[in-house]
Amino acid sequence: MITSDETSHYSRERLLLSISRASKNLQLAPASLSELTDSVELALQKNHFFESETQEATVIVQAATTTLQRFDPNLALQYVNQIYNNKPPLELVKSLVSA
Repeated sequence: MITSDETSHYSRERLLLSISRASKNLQLAPASLSELTDSVELALQKNHFFESETQEATVIVQAATTTLQRFDPNLALQYVNQIYNNKPPLELVKSLVSA
């Protein structure tokens, strides 16, 4: 489960895997999963994420959630549920549902 102060080394493979797991019911093509991962990485680059010595996991989750929300709101919700072991912060779920 992700905590607000958790830091970790970024891994494209882990991001791709988490998006893939979240989308298992949507049956997305591998190319679509890769494109979504590219879009999340682009959002992270725009926020200078990779330039930082410490990489907060919540920044990755925020970028991924925002990107996935634009693609498919259900996918964003599934991603958040998976990342937080089906116990996501209520505020985050509310923001996804009301968007």
